[in-house]
Amino acid sequence: MDYNGILLINKPADITSFKVCEIVRKKFKIKKVGHGGTLDPFATGLLILGIGKGTKLMQIISQHNKEYSGKMILGEKKDTFDFTGKTILKADDEKLKKLKEDDILAIRNKFTGVIKQKPPQFSALKKNGKPLYEYARKGEFVELEYRTVFIEKFEITQINIPEVEFKIKCSKGTYIRSIANDLGEALGTFAYLKTLRRDSINGYYLDNAHELDGISKSDIIPFDNALNIRKTRIKREFSPLLENGNILQLNHIILENNILEDGELVYVFGDKCSVVGVYSSEKKEIKPEIVYKKSLH
Repeated sequence: MDYNGILLINKPADITSFKVCEIVRKKFKIKKVGHGGTLDPFATGLLILGIGKGTKLMQIISQHNKEYSGKMILGEKKDTFDFTGKTILKADDEKLKKLKEDDILAIRNKFTGVIKQKPPQFSALKKNGKPLYEYARKGEFVELEYRTVFIEKFEITQINIPEVEFKIKCSKGTYIRSIANDLGEALGTFAYLKTLRRDSINGYYLDNAHELDGISKSDIIPFDNALNIRKTRIKREFSPLLENGNILQLNHIILENNILEDGELVYVFGDKCSVVGVYSSEKKEIKPEIVYKKSLH
């Protein structure tokens, strides 16, 4: 039996996302296992794995906003922007004592909406084909450009200086470590990330995730149920279009009310093929993003 879909894992600390994939690959004896968004080794929480043909869904799942909760420590700067790094600067104790909760809450507002941030030097981003952390470990620091990210929600849940606990919902590509570091600087001091947990990704929640040491193949969410999107069937006479990955018109599919929203993802299936496509209201068509050349029904 083929297993194709996604698996929700509660990633433990002190293990890489790649290692989680390797463990699942060996346990299930499945060649293709990938994840939908890296978590740093020290971080915990929701890690979505693509199993078999489900790896094709990772490019869609990884685009969605993600929710995290965590804790930052004020008054100290780490080279990695998190607790695993070396301390390179420490704030004056008297200055730290003068910080008020209102100061932190006011600065927090500057880190919502569209913001620009620089990734940490210790990151997996690549320059000339080599991860930045390999340069950083040798003391070679690469000039980094600012990246635009979107912070949908940034809530401070508890303040007990120097500890600040938070919840955040942000776009793909956001470095929470950078937010901690930058928030510290904006307060006139320093800060680093102490803990980080991913709680959800667009309707997938940590509460529904499985512990790595207790997973079974029955925990895999099948390909056709893995995305919470509209499901439609291709009309039989247009099946060759589906199988060849062609753009589909509304009259090619069986769709109740023929109403789709612009940019909506649609799952279209036939006897020999399944497609995940994006609908354009301007062109009145569905452009395939993923073509799975096998019947799932």
